[in-house]
Amino acid sequence: GWRMDKSHQFKTNMFSDWARFKDTPEEYSPPSLEMDTFCEENLYEYLCDAGSREQYFIRYANPSTKKEVEHQMKIFWNDYQVTNATDQTDIMKLVYERVNWTTLFAKWSPLGTYLVTFT
Repeated sequence: GWRMDKSHQFKTNMFSDWARFKDTPEEYSPPSLEMDTFCEENLYEYLCDAGSREQYFIRYANPSTKKEVEHQMKIFWNDYQVTNATDQTDIMKLVYERVNWTTLFAKWSPLGTYLVTFT
C-alpha cells in the first residue's frame, strides 16, 4: 500500500480479486488430500543432514591412455564426526563421480544450493 501519513495507509484490491471473491461458494468444502500439485525439490535438504556433514567436490585432470585428458570430478560428504576413522578415506564419503563433467571449472552457487559447471 501507499503510506499517506504515520497512521494511515492507502490499500487497494485488483478487479480480478473482486471477481474471485464474488465467485466464492457459500458452503465451505475442504480441499482434497490428493497430491495433484507439482512438488518442488527441496534445495536445502543437505542442511537437514542427520550427521551435519558438508559437501565438497574435487576436480582434477587424469592423464589417460587416450590422446585427451580425462577431467574427473567427485562429490564427497565430509563426515568429520566418525569416531573410529583409521584414515582419511573413512571421513571422505564419495557421493557422486563423473568423468568429463566439465572441462573449464565448477563452482557452488552463492547459497550452496546448486553446483554450477561450465563446459
